[in-house]
Amino acid sequence: MLQLRMAMLSINAAVDAATLTPFTDEEILAAANTNATALVDALLLN
Repeated sequence: MLQLRMAMLSINAAVDAATLTPFTDEEILAAANTNATALVDALLLN
């Protein structure tokens, strides 16, 4: 559970930092979704 919380905080920090880049909101959310999906898949396999 700790790994999941840490990973989610990392994703949130990346999304916050990405607001200072030229990427659109849709691109930022798509990247966050991809990473969150990979995270959950990895945690379920362990």
